[in-house]
Amino acid sequence: MMRNLLTTLFAFLLFLSAARAGDGGPGAPVIKAYPNPTTGVFYCQLPAGASKQVLLEIYSPVGALVQRRTLEGSSAGAKVTIDLRNQPKGLYYLRVNGHKAVPVVII
Repeated sequence: MMRNLLTTLFAFLLFLSAARAGDGGPGAPVIKAYPNPTTGVFYCQLPAGASKQVLLEIYSPVGALVQRRTLEGSSAGAKVTIDLRNQPKGLYYLRVNGHKAVPVVII
């Protein structure tokens, strides 16, 4: 019963940990991705002060590239919309600048 209710209310849930731009070292700017839970659309935002290009890639569970977005340092603080509503429900991965993939779960 509860599972059906949650499925009805939230067709998509987004679970991801903080991803860092740049070299990923201490003090690297953090990319924000929200909301959680999501209805299939979520937002990625560069922090103010980011100075380089950041590549965001979304991968399917089988490793197929679903979406690729480039954020310019000049757009720091700007919000980029990522829409996965046209994708099947399942597990997706958000990759930032070639760093390790960060899981994005869409239930």
